[in-house]
Amino acid sequence: MTSHTHIVMDRVSKHLRGRTVLNNISFSLPAGKIMAVIGPSGSGKSTLLRTINRLIEIDSGTIFIYHTSIKKQNPIRIRRKIGLVAQTPAMFEGTVLENIRYGLDLQNKYSKQAVLKALRDAELTTEFLYRKASNLSVGEQQRVAIARALALEPEILLLDEPTAALDSKITRRFEATIKHLKDVRGLTIVWVTHDLAQARRVGDYVGILKRGKLEQFGPASKIFPAATKDHDKAKRGGCCKW
Repeated sequence: MTSHTHIVMDRVSKHLRGRTVLNNISFSLPAGKIMAVIGPSGSGKSTLLRTINRLIEIDSGTIFIYHTSIKKQNPIRIRRKIGLVAQTPAMFEGTVLENIRYGLDLQNKYSKQAVLKALRDAELTTEFLYRKASNLSVGEQQRVAIARALALEPEILLLDEPTAALDSKITRRFEATIKHLKDVRGLTIVWVTHDLAQARRVGDYVGILKRGKLEQFGPASKIFPAATKDHDKAKRGGCCKW
């Protein structure tokens, strides 16, 4: 590990219901970079994501955040500095403002400035603040979910197929927003996707999961020639859709 390494997995394994979901996973992700995690359904992508903020506890191995094992850190504190945005955005009852300030209120840290900054960085205007969150489009709700995570000033952002329900135009806008956030906030991002083209567009680093094993990991420029060839071969054989 170097001083610029943010997330490290060292021989991490997880078993669920008698099945090995993660099998001896190891990688080091530098700070301020996006790691795109790609693979077929059931390969362990979402499980890997949720081990980073301890929503799922690992069975063996170690996960480090800035050189400190997450086992030595309070799970609640970890989740305050690691934002998670799921495929289907969960909106609380009430307005967009109430959704964005939710985490701040739990910590007695509400400030109008923090809410407005998060709203702006998620590329939403102030006219959204008093709209009912449940009435928004899926794309707008995803941006509210991003703003809710950003309000807590996270160091890491975990994205679990956040554009799966969005059309191509909105997806590209969302990708541009996240890449901008990486630059202006210095976020380290782990982005789970089933879309090889999206991984190519957003990933500084790429990890390819198959049957719980991290078969490839490295800079996107080195991964994609081999990944594209493997994916094309798989499609011709009709064995997978990712």
